[in-house]
Amino acid sequence: MREDVAMETAKPVKIMQVIARMNVGGPAVLVADLMRNLDSQKFSTVLITGFCDENESDYLDEVAQDVSAVRIPGLGRSLSPLKDLGAFFLLIKEIIKFKPDVIHTHTAKAGVLVMVEVRTPLSKTNVLHNRLIVSTGTPPPPIYFLP
Repeated sequence: MREDVAMETAKPVKIMQVIARMNVGGPAVLVADLMRNLDSQKFSTVLITGFCDENESDYLDEVAQDVSAVRIPGLGRSLSPLKDLGAFFLLIKEIIKFKPDVIHTHTAKAGVLVMVEVRTPLSKTNVLHNRLIVSTGTPPPPIYFLP
């Protein structure tokens, strides 16, 4: 069977996009463009995001009203051990529900939560997109987890 025919009959690849918040800026534009432009016959996508702070504009409300998202409380910018733990369990719930083939993270907080989750057999692949800045100020190389 030809490869292009095989791709047409295969199930879509499930991609979960995870970003802490969709505040107006570069990462939100990138994520919204990915959500809009991936071929829906080849890819099934879901966007998981938190809420913006009161002093930030939300890209999904202001510009990308056509992009749907699952909102998780506590996934936003602020750090709070209890809220972060709650966000982690809600993220796991969404991962179990969607059963992604790929989890694509776009911010440090989303990346850390998914790095912890990747120890479980819920997803086949995690692509850690962001780079975390360590105390020396030098970014580590990109990290890819293949469980």
